[in-house]
Amino acid sequence: MVKRSLAGDRVWVFDVRDVSAATRLRREVVAFLRGHARDTDDDASELILGELLGNVVKHTPGYAEVALACCEGESKLYVTDRGPGFTATRATLPEDPLDENGRGMFLVHALSRKVSVNALPGGGTEVAVELPIRVSAVSA
Repeated sequence: MVKRSLAGDRVWVFDVRDVSAATRLRREVVAFLRGHARDTDDDASELILGELLGNVVKHTPGYAEVALACCEGESKLYVTDRGPGFTATRATLPEDPLDENGRGMFLVHALSRKVSVNALPGGGTEVAVELPIRVSAVSA
């Protein structure tokens, strides 16, 4: 796992084949949010991150990037992968209560302030989420 900071943004790159790297990344991002949060719903933010990382591990080969941008109290999470790409998201639960396909994105939509899913040119997807958490000023 590689981590770097860019002008207040935190960026992590990890090999999705290493499930333990995704677990460590989730813990590190959540610890960062809890250390800088105010008026917080860090449990929802942790669930959002966990669902997005789970999707990346399940559907993507190679490496993925997680970026956390904190600006003017808002927290935006970007998860970018190099998989086949998708744009369709499900903001409703699957009809079959036992069907897990789409349930994670339903939770992401339900718990986030805003969600966008963008297919990237040449393959891959970026999911951008405005987390339900406010943060204090963060230095680079």
